[in-house]
Parts: sequence; C-alpha cells; structure tokens
Amino acid sequence: MYEKIINEIKLNLGENKDLNKKYLSSQMEKYKDHEFNVEILRELSRMMWDCLSDEEKQEFIEISQNETPIMDILEEIFPLIENEKNDEALDKLNSFMLNFSPMFEDDSINEYHYFTNHLEEEIFNEYIGAKKDVRYIPNNQPLLDLYYVYGFLFLETKNFNKAEEYLKKALKINPISSRILLELSEVYKGQSLNKYFFYTTQALKYAYYPQDIARCYRNLGFYYIEAGEYKVSASLYNFSMKYELSPLAYKELQYLKTKGEIVELELSECLEALNEKNIQIDTNPFILKTLHLLADKFDKDQALPQALYYYELEYDLTHNEKILEKINEKLPYFPLVLHGSSSVPKERLALINKYGGQLAEAKGIPEEMLTEASKRAVCKINVGTDLRVCFTGEVRKFLSVCRATVGVVGNEDHSLVNIGKAGR
Repeated sequence: MYEKIINEIKLNLGENKDLNKKYLSSQMEKYKDHEFNVEILRELSRMMWDCLSDEEKQEFIEISQNETPIMDILEEIFPLIENEKNDEALDKLNSFMLNFSPMFEDDSINEYHYFTNHLEEEIFNEYIGAKKDVRYIPNNQPLLDLYYVYGFLFLETKNFNKAEEYLKKALKINPISSRILLELSEVYKGQSLNKYFFYTTQALKYAYYPQDIARCYRNLGFYYIEAGEYKVSASLYNFSMKYELSPLAYKELQYLKTKGEIVELELSECLEALNEKNIQIDTNPFILKTLHLLADKFDKDQALPQALYYYELEYDLTHNEKILEKINEKLPYFPLVLHGSSSVPKERLALINKYGGQLAEAKGIPEEMLTEASKRAVCKINVGTDLRVCFTGEVRKFLSVCRATVGVVGNEDHSLVNIGKAGR
C-alpha cells in the first residue's frame, strides 16, 4: 500500500519545482490521516526537499543548525551532573521533556540510528543488522545522549522503571553501545541477576574502550559473588585490572579475602576460571580485526586523523609495539598519550601491605615497554595508579614509624634567667 501510493505520487511530478511543491503539499494534506501517514509524510518531505533551490536548502540548514534545543539542555545540565546535583539536573530535564516532541522514531519503512564512529557501524552490521531502511540521526540532534542522560539520572535517583524506559530508548538508537548496556545492567543489579549478567556480557561483546572492558569484568565479578562462586569472582576482578587498575576491584578483592578466598592469582589461574564459565577473554577478535582494517584504510586514504584514532584504539587494547612503530613511521611528529599505563611495581605494593594494607598483586605495563614507547611518538604516559600506590605506601610508612616523643620539651633552665626591669 505504502509503496503504491508513493510510486503514484512520483509519477505525477514534473520538471517545474514550484508546481511540484504545491502538488506535494496537497498530498501531505490528503494523507495526513492515512494508516501509513507517518511513513508517507516523511517520504513526501524528502521529495519536498529535492524541490527546494540551493538557497532555500542553505537557509533551512542554517535555521536547523541554530535551533538545537537538545544540545542546549544537555549543556545546561552537564555541569550539574559533574557537581553531583542530580536532583536539580533531573528537575530541569523533566521540565524540558514535558514539551519535547518525539523525533526520529522508527516506522514501518525506516529505522533511525546514531553511531559514534565507523567501528560501531561495522559492529552493528555484523551482529545485529538493519531490518528496514537505515536513516542516520544528525550530529546536531543528540537524541541518544538525551535519552541516555535521562535514564542515567533516573537510575541515580532510584527510579528504576523510568531508567529502564529511557535507557532502552537510547539502546534502540545504538544497540551496540557498551556505555548504554552497562548502565542498563545497573537497573537490574538488585532486581534480576540474570538480566544483569545478560546486558553485561552483551556490553563485553561490543566494548572497545579498556575502561568499559574492565567494568564488564568487574560486573561479572559481582555476579559471581552473588552466586557464591568466589574463586571465579576473584579471577574476574584480577583480570579486570589488565584493562583498568580500579580501586573498586581492589576493594572487592579484599572483601573476598575476608571470605577466606585466595585472591593473589596468577594470570593462568584467572584464564582457566574464565574459560570454565565460557566468559569472553579480552577484546572481541572481530573488533580488533575491524580496528586494524579501518586504521589501514584511512592510512591508505591519507586521512591521518581518522587513522590515528583507530591506531590508538588498537594500541590501547593490545599494547602492540608494531602499532606504535607504524604511528611513528606515518606521523613522526604527532604527539600521543598512553592511557592507563601504570607499571605497579611489586615493591610498592609490598610497602603498602607491610604497613597494614591488603592489596592483591596487580599486573601493569612493563617498564621496558614504556621506555621503548617514550622513544617514539609518545609525549605523555598516564601513571595515575602508580602515583596513588607510591603515595599510599609512603603515608602508611610515615604514620607507622614516625612517632612524637612525649616528655620534657625546651630549655629547662629558661625560668632561671633574670631579665630585670622593663626597659633595661
């Protein structure tokens, strides 16, 4: 029915764009109450766009770019969220949503998506795929961010039903977003551990940022604590620190230690536990392969910023020295930053534990690798965890060995001095 109507309308279009505009306007009025009105009106709007002159199109683009209410409200509430004023941010967003008209909603012909980069689109095509014609939401209408932030704020204020509703709206726009999947898993953390596990494993499947992968493993660590399988949990928390040396992982490992579990595990022990539970180990191989292909493609096309972006992602996930060599060869003067590159010296952890700490052994980036990286394009190496570990160890040592003496203070003979009269 839809296609028949559209084809008939197209047949009635001529060469005169002004006449076409009038005809399309009349068809919009005619089909406004039709059962396929949404799909028909959208297609007529696209036809109408083709009838506009270049000047009219440019004028429309300028107006639409200046009118960005979603971006405006997000810019207003982000500082509130950063300052943990979630209730105030939610109030402002509630007021905005009262007058917000739904936009870019799927219909029987089209589905609307937004992907951050080419990698996400490739992941989507590989694992989900479009069921209808794909339309892309423009960058100046960040609908995904609006739904995600709204869901996040509802989650922070314990309104789980609303959080689920809006996070699922965001997920519909980008079904492979680990960020959204991980927030959605938090909705079910205290309600349905099966759903919590499902959304976490989905996030791990699609994750390509080290911190997201680490969070997935920590989530799974929590799941197995709740299941009473402490060794698997300890393996997951230990393995998570390969991607992010988070205090949250340390905290949970100390909790497991109070349960009598051995938490100082070798990598081989962690891998064995993960294999037994069929848990994905490291980054999805399809993602690593696609990252490499995209980096090489943009490199050959001499699109250096895009190539660098994908090379850096690949290096952050693999720490492959050949990638650094390639970056240095193609972009010898381009400054790079290594994220999450603490080496976590064993002697520093030992110092903390010697003076009352209970930190498990962690595996950081070997210092030899960091030395080699510094000889290339790397201009900054982030070692925040090393700084915290060093500081904590020295403070614990100082507080343990440095004592003030309680006793005689000062010069005992001071009171025997005869100063004489004032003004002497």
